[in-house]
Amino acid sequence: MWPLLLGLWKARCGRKAAVAAIAPLVARSRQRLSDIPDTAWLDPYLVGFMMMFITLVARREVNALDTQALGLVQCSAWGEITGMKPDLIGEETLHLCTTGDRDFERGCRDAIAIDLELYRNVAELNADLGFGSPYDGFGFDMSERRESDGVMPLWEHYFDERVMTHAAAHGGLAGRTIDMVRAAT
Repeated sequence: MWPLLLGLWKARCGRKAAVAAIAPLVARSRQRLSDIPDTAWLDPYLVGFMMMFITLVARREVNALDTQALGLVQCSAWGEITGMKPDLIGEETLHLCTTGDRDFERGCRDAIAIDLELYRNVAELNADLGFGSPYDGFGFDMSERRESDGVMPLWEHYFDERVMTHAAAHGGLAGRTIDMVRAAT
């Protein structure tokens, strides 16, 4: 029974870390773009991007997640971040992964770039504070650092641009065009 409870506790910690790191970025995009259409969350690129980013953050927080626990973390964190039903994403992720969808794979690679930038900044801040390990002190509020570091430009390039492209192709963002959103920033 203890291994099961430990696995659930690790999954909870991983989910909370992923939501804490990603939800503020998504909230800022929602505000900047005035909305994110529900259909965008199932775009292959965004599925790969979000699932990889959730995985990387969760594994950094809890490095020993088995496959089943990681799947639970991915689905529940995705649901909490997007506001959609978490059971929608599991099968879609498996389908895109097994078919080798290029947009899905590109989304995964771009999430790695965001993760590297995010934790490079955390490592630099911790070094300035005198922590021995680059990931000590993960729990502090990283939102203050995001404004001045390279995370937001990357986020806007990888995430916001894809949402705008998807919305333009599917008539979303309340009729706003990509050019209007870009001009507002």
